[in-house]
Amino acid sequence: MLNPRTGYTFDDVLLVPKHSEIKNRKDVDTSVNLGKGIKLTIPVVSANMKNVTGSTMAKKLSTLGGLPILHRFFDSMQEYVSDYHKCMLFDKIGVSFGINNTEVIDAFMNLKDPPKVVCVDVAHGDSKGCAQTTEYIAEKYPDVLLISGNVATKAGARTLYNAGADVIKVGIGPGSLKPAMVFRN
Repeated sequence: MLNPRTGYTFDDVLLVPKHSEIKNRKDVDTSVNLGKGIKLTIPVVSANMKNVTGSTMAKKLSTLGGLPILHRFFDSMQEYVSDYHKCMLFDKIGVSFGINNTEVIDAFMNLKDPPKVVCVDVAHGDSKGCAQTTEYIAEKYPDVLLISGNVATKAGARTLYNAGADVIKVGIGPGSLKPAMVFRN
């Protein structure tokens, strides 16, 4: 039952399967096109958290066809770039940045092999700083797939969309619940 204070959780929802004519699960196309040349064969984007997505996880998820986004909590820029380069055999690796880090963003985007996916990563994405950083990246690097968030409201999603985000991370939780993503059409 819906709790008006918390809404639905995963435990409250059941996806009811219907009759299928599919003979083998391998015949199902689960790919998703995120835009700007980024297509995933499996619709999985890793959480860009320090204990979740480092180079080892990024390489494995890329191999499987998902999108890893490296966390941003490295001790130095050199360590971050090093981890990023460990993954460069794979063409779909995202990197994440906080707000007010334009010099770090510019340094990454000026690498010989800049990332094709950038994530503006803040706990409260419906903020002036997140919108400004999103707008900065969208204007200066229009070819990059820009993910921004997290937001919990329609107004927050609209703010980041209007700032130029291609994909918006939706949902704020305790870390074990993965945010959903909203895509720009």
